Amino acid sequence: MQASHKLFGIKDTLISCDYVNHKMISILNDYLIKNNFSEYQKDRVMSIVNEAMASWYLSVMLESNSKKDLFLVDENYLEKLYLSKTVHGRMLLECTFLMIQDNKEIVNIIAEYSKHLAIAGQLKNDIYDFTKHRKYRGLSDLRQGHITWPLYFLIQSLNDDERKILLENLKNQKFDLIISLFKDKKVIEKTLELINFHVEKAKELIKDKFPIRVGSALELWAEGNRTFSRDPKL
Repeated sequence: MQASHKLFGIKDTLISCDYVNHKMISILNDYLIKNNFSEYQKDRVMSIVNEAMASWYLSVMLESNSKKDLFLVDENYLEKLYLSKTVHGRMLLECTFLMIQDNKEIVNIIAEYSKHLAIAGQLKNDIYDFTKHRKYRGLSDLRQGHITWPLYFLIQSLNDDERKILLENLKNQKFDLIISLFKDKKVIEKTLELINFHVEKAKELIKDKFPIRVGSALELWAEGNRTFSRDPKL
């Protein structure tokens, strides 16, 4: 099956996507009005959706821009990128709690909780990209030249000469050599430490803030972001 932009052309596809985005906002707004949600709930939901749409575009720009110079990327840049790439899940979780209860404090907690888990979950996917799924569909970010946090960890551990070699290996798609560097520089270990940091931060946020069943579910969700189906080894 052909992708839409190949079947209908890039211009028509982009116009159609913009139409769907705005139509979605219109339908959502009508739903919120008809179902008597509070002004705070309506405003917050619409704000979340608008932020999400902006983030979708931002993630593309950030990934595209990082290709120009991988070495200029810092952790703030990566955090923005990861939160933009994972906005779909964060938006759904925040809106769900917002519609269930009109409680600003709880919604703000869930918003921060979801940010930590979004980063942890994306980091977990990054590890799978060059371990478990490497043979069949892995290394996708490396192949496309996208910056990731593991790649950032690797870059930070290299001297100038090693960085030049890394760029050559990326250009020539010598991924086995890059994976060897990941192993030598203990990139997986560093990534796992960052995952643990975000999972623990997420769990701290929800501690004693929710009914037992809800709190247990949120804690289990958090733990799932650092649970691997097999040891993440290279």
